Amino acid sequence: MKKILGIYDYVFAILLIGLPFSKALPNILLPLLGLLFLLNIKNVNFKPLLKPPVVLLYVLLVYIFIKGLVVQNIFTEWSHFKKYLIIFIIPILLLNLKDINIIKVSMVICVQLVIWVSIAVITINYLTTGSLPFTNGEMVNQLLVMERPYAGFFAVLGFLFSLNLVNKHPRYKACLIASAVITVLFVLLIAARISFLTLIIMLGMYILFYSKLPGKLRGFIIAGSVAIVIVLFIFNDNMAKRFFIEESWEESVAVASDYEPRIVIWPCAARMTEKPSFNLLTGFKTNKEIETNFINCYSGVIKNPSKKEYYLSEKFNSHNQFIDIALSQGLLGLLLFSGFLISLWLHVHKNFFYTAILIAVVLFLLVENVLYRQAGCYIFSIFATIISINSYTYNVKNQGSTRS
Repeated sequence: MKKILGIYDYVFAILLIGLPFSKALPNILLPLLGLLFLLNIKNVNFKPLLKPPVVLLYVLLVYIFIKGLVVQNIFTEWSHFKKYLIIFIIPILLLNLKDINIIKVSMVICVQLVIWVSIAVITINYLTTGSLPFTNGEMVNQLLVMERPYAGFFAVLGFLFSLNLVNKHPRYKACLIASAVITVLFVLLIAARISFLTLIIMLGMYILFYSKLPGKLRGFIIAGSVAIVIVLFIFNDNMAKRFFIEESWEESVAVASDYEPRIVIWPCAARMTEKPSFNLLTGFKTNKEIETNFINCYSGVIKNPSKKEYYLSEKFNSHNQFIDIALSQGLLGLLLFSGFLISLWLHVHKNFFYTAILIAVVLFLLVENVLYRQAGCYIFSIFATIISINSYTYNVKNQGSTRS
């Protein structure tokens, strides 16, 4: 029995590694993890589930399902609701982990696989076409293992976990530092905007609030970093174009309006709240209504025929998790979701590593509707729970906890 239970952490690691590459594998491994969990349930400590972040997360999920039952869209939109079951189950299953470092190592392996498989495809495309189309979002997503925002987000997490593991595994220090450097270079290569900004914010946050460096040295590092970023934008044309940097402000605004979907999507979401069917407290009754409202808005506000056809065929969602929750669950859902994230920050703000993970997650939530996808639900629930559980072990570490 002990040998069977000993594979639990490794099954979880395989699930994490497989997330970018297979939709089926996580769904196959989740029941196996559930079975192994039940076999060891007598030895599981459920106390971390009582911590405020996890409680708020479960209250939000209960609210979502109760609302779904009341308005009865839980039956007609079950494919949407079943993804929330992942968020419900993952925090419980994570309680059975024996060594959180296995998850950290698997994250580093996962990111490196994503990077090198993507680089192989990019290289083949370059040898075939002679171009690197990193300013074309649609083409880039075809070359990467994951869509660019997700690939960049994974790279940021890989960077954090690589550096976090350096002290725990000094034998592999060189490999882990190389891994961190490769992830940064990958973010620059694919011109992932939000991931690049996340790395900059993390550096600034560490220097200003967590490092013990002298004031003058902090100022020198910040000034040097700013200079490097300016040089990067001067010599990296892909990154400059991704931030819509043109010769004048007017040109930059015009290009951004043409190529940044959120400039169209977010005003459409704002207009949606003026509809009579929108309830301020509980949002719209169905997700189908939200989708229809977006499509109708795109049809009305986009003048360019090809652009309109693209938006209508893609059926772009809100591209912002907070907006999505406000539309689908109203002010009550938004307050619960925001309360969950604030509670996480209060738990971990003294620990840079977990705070950095939280910042990466929040910034990603600002530009992507993460819970719209199954993979997004896995990503969100795994890392949000890791923050919650490890903030708990971090707080009781001096009381004899052996987990780290």
